[in-house]
Amino acid sequence: MRHEAALPPERFNEVLDWANHRFTEGQRKSGSPFQWKGRSPASVLRMAADYREEIRLAEERARADRQQRRAGQPVTWHSHGWDWQSTEENDTVWSAHELLSRHDLAEEGSAMHHCVAMYAGRCAQGQCAIFSIRRNGSRVLTVELELPGRKLCQVRGPYNRSATESELQIVGRWTVEMDTAITAQ
Repeated sequence: MRHEAALPPERFNEVLDWANHRFTEGQRKSGSPFQWKGRSPASVLRMAADYREEIRLAEERARADRQQRRAGQPVTWHSHGWDWQSTEENDTVWSAHELLSRHDLAEEGSAMHHCVAMYAGRCAQGQCAIFSIRRNGSRVLTVELELPGRKLCQVRGPYNRSATESELQIVGRWTVEMDTAITAQ
C-alpha cells in the first residue's frame, strides 16, 4: 500500500471495515466497484471515522431503545410471519428469523460485523424486512427483503461477504416456501 506509513496501525481495522462497507454498498447500489484511487490518507481516515460514528450512533439508538422498552415504550415493528425452519437429511437445521427491533438489528450487526443496525428506520417504516439465516442456531447470513414486493435486496455473511452457492440455495428454498405460504392465505 503506497500510503501505509500515513495510516496509524491502530486504525487499520477501522479503515478496512469502512472500505469493505463502501465496496459492498457500491456494488449493491450502483454496480460500480470501490476504488482507493484519488483518496488521500487523511480523507480515508476521516471517512472511516464518519462510518464508525454512524455505527456507534446506531448502537447507541439500540441501547436507548432497550431503555425505552424497559420503561414500557416498545421500539419494535410487526412480524410479517415469514419465519421458517427446515431440517435436512443430515439433521442440519436451517432457519430464517425476522429481526423485529432496533436491538435485534444491532445484535445481528455486532455478531456479523456489518451495518444492518442502520436499517432500523427502514424496517419501522415498512420499507424492508431483515432476516437472520441460521444453521443449527448459529448466524450464517443476513437477508434484506424490500417491501412490499419481497424483493431480495441483499444476502450477506459475516463482514459483508457474499453468500456461497449452497447458502443461496437455502435462501431460495425459504423464499419459495414463503411465497407458497403467502399464496395459500
